[in-house]
Amino acid sequence: MIRIRKLAALDIALHGPTFIISEFALGVIGLFGLGVLSLMRSGTLMGWYLILIGVNYIPLLIYALLIRTKSNASKEVTYEFEDIRVRSRPYAIWQLLILVPLCIVLLSIYQELRKRSDKSVV
Repeated sequence: MIRIRKLAALDIALHGPTFIISEFALGVIGLFGLGVLSLMRSGTLMGWYLILIGVNYIPLLIYALLIRTKSNASKEVTYEFEDIRVRSRPYAIWQLLILVPLCIVLLSIYQELRKRSDKSVV
């Protein structure tokens, strides 16, 4: 299964922290704002869809802020990807999960809860 934190780390390793943090922040603010505007103007399902896609960017933004540097990002993904650019292609497909409302949010919550339960068992 895809790890959402590694997805954010991979983006930072490939594109740099400034660009990715800006992209994720714009995703949260911009899509949420467009969704609210759409709801106010026409009350369509598209407004709700945009809001929920904006919410998907929240965990990605949090992880990007926690990772913050390209060297930290590389450390997170180097174990899995010796040559990040070649082996990261399958992860690019997983990025399409952003388009599924609340998918990234639910996956990240599940993964964090699982990580905490694994630590408490040890």
